[in-house]
Amino acid sequence: MAHRKVEWLLAAHARVTVVAPVLADELAELVARGAVQHVAQCFAPEQLRDAALAIAATDSGEVNAAVAEAARAARVPINVVDSPELSSFIFPAIIDRSPVIVAVGSGGRSPCWCGACVHRSRHCCRQSWELWRASWESAARP
Repeated sequence: MAHRKVEWLLAAHARVTVVAPVLADELAELVARGAVQHVAQCFAPEQLRDAALAIAATDSGEVNAAVAEAARAARVPINVVDSPELSSFIFPAIIDRSPVIVAVGSGGRSPCWCGACVHRSRHCCRQSWELWRASWESAARP
């Protein structure tokens, strides 16, 4: 989950810093490429000092709640994955078939439903997109 959020932030040209003692392989690869900064520590409230926003995506409800509390205290917008009640903003579920992008949101009330909707739609969108793209590309040729 954290990897997808980081990828979206990078696509928006954000400077991303990941705070975690250990990184998942996908995030470690982004760090190795220089796309993301890594602070190899447990979370501490002072790490939010210069943050424009924060995302808590750990496996620990306690850590996520601590990040949310510190972000609110620092007036930093916070998204806690799968906890809309702790979040001040949400990320919609997204299907990206650039240049077409579809977002499905429920205002944080049902992220699981939105994720399932996107998951089921990806196959349909992939087939439709590939057919549309093939017809468009053939029509664009002289």
